[in-house]
Amino acid sequence: MLVVPAEKFTSWAQHFEPLLHANKSTAISSGIYHHLADNWVHLFADGAIARDSGNAAAGGVVRDRNRNWILGYTHYLGRCSHLEAELWGIFDGIFILLSKGYKKVRIQSNNLEVVKELSSELSMDLGTTILRRIKRLLCSDG
Repeated sequence: MLVVPAEKFTSWAQHFEPLLHANKSTAISSGIYHHLADNWVHLFADGAIARDSGNAAAGGVVRDRNRNWILGYTHYLGRCSHLEAELWGIFDGIFILLSKGYKKVRIQSNNLEVVKELSSELSMDLGTTILRRIKRLLCSDG
């Protein structure tokens, strides 16, 4: 129920797509997708926390190498840390993609701590199970 295919529903993220690409040169934005083979997808995941309530949500969008919209998703998390919200966005995206049969994904996050943790082979114990679950998924054959 977290996934809404593009042909079924117009997502909030699609409304902002022209703004995202308006300020970037085509050389930079096409470089992100250029190396992706036909069977790779690109996952843009993010998490956010409302200042007033402290409630968090995570979500993301998935595109193919030609920047075609594949799917978008959101997940209300309640109260959690910003790191956990970011990680839930990535975990949900990977899990949804695996359930849809995608095996190769390039993940983009704007959180340097998340990027460092997911890129390193040795991980510090940040006290979060979701990080271990993501690393397990990324290392699995399936």
